[in-house]
Amino acid sequence: SFIIYNIFISIKRLIIALSMFVLMLCGCEKQTVKPILNNISFTAEIVYGDYEFIGNTEISDNDVKFIVTKPQEIKDLTFNIAENKINSEYKGLSLETDINSSQQGAVVKILYDVLNDIVAKQICAEISEENCIINGKTDSYEYEFIFSPSGLPIELNIDDTELKIQFKNVTVI
Repeated sequence: SFIIYNIFISIKRLIIALSMFVLMLCGCEKQTVKPILNNISFTAEIVYGDYEFIGNTEISDNDVKFIVTKPQEIKDLTFNIAENKINSEYKGLSLETDINSSQQGAVVKILYDVLNDIVAKQICAEISEENCIINGKTDSYEYEFIFSPSGLPIELNIDDTELKIQFKNVTVI
């Protein structure tokens, strides 16, 4: 009975030690949040070098619609991005182009590439202090995308450019 008691105590200690080891491993994993980048609407405040734009944006079924509200000179300029095509409309004129033939550095192309990068690679945002962050890279740009703890976009910064997009009044549609 003394031998059985010692075996029982040894097994109990082993179970406790293994449990603590497993808990330590779990503590090393980074917590992540899946970004919400579809079926949302928001006001985009864009600063790109010396230029500032504000526009109402809707992303639904992976199609993006952006309508400029400021500056006044190009108010109502609309961009619709769907199936690798950009359709630009302004005062009754319309132009459709392939997204891949868009000019390098065009804001809509940069945003499209970043969104596709995150969705295609199923990237999750790492929890960092009060927000969640994705530091990623498209074929052309490195970026930092900040999300709320619930996964809604807050801010996108593109390295090596002066592009910053703030997402205001974000709602799920």
